[in-house]
Amino acid sequence: MKKNDNVNEKCGQEHQEEVDFEENSEEKYEQEQNVTYEELQNQFNDLVTEKEKLTEERDQYLNQLRRLQADFDNYKRRVSKEWDKKSLEKAEEVVGDILGVLDNFERALQNASEDVDEQYQQGVKMIYDQLYEVLKKHGLEKIDAQGETFDPNYHQAVMQVESEDHESNIVVEELQPGFLFKGRLLRPSVVKVSK
Repeated sequence: MKKNDNVNEKCGQEHQEEVDFEENSEEKYEQEQNVTYEELQNQFNDLVTEKEKLTEERDQYLNQLRRLQADFDNYKRRVSKEWDKKSLEKAEEVVGDILGVLDNFERALQNASEDVDEQYQQGVKMIYDQLYEVLKKHGLEKIDAQGETFDPNYHQAVMQVESEDHESNIVVEELQPGFLFKGRLLRPSVVKVSK
């Protein structure tokens, strides 16, 4: 009998818990139903305010992201320009050094004596032409000076001479050729100019 009493007791407790749960649920439902319009309006206003704050915060983050992206794009452009400038300066330096070799080839060809083997002279001329073509392919341009009006941006006058054949301020003779490299002055032409 004790067993039955224990079982009945347990069943009674479970039934009581179910009744308590149903009563609690009904109370909560009634409390929720008793929420006033003002309380709902306050909750709604709070949600709207929070939404506005979150929207404002999102917009701030988006603006910050856009500024960072623009700064990074500007940085990439600046670094690219600096790299291009440095590369061009180094290339100008190398080509400027090679110009001395080119000048020496030209002098050797102009001052070759008659007793120098003709095939040897042709070989030197071929090397000179090949070297000049390679430099030309990479942006070297010879400045035309002979017979041109003197331009201090491209010509360096070392002498003025009287000339009946030329008007005043005309390049009469080019003593050393001038060159541009990729449109920039690498070396001015050294010239004689008519008075």
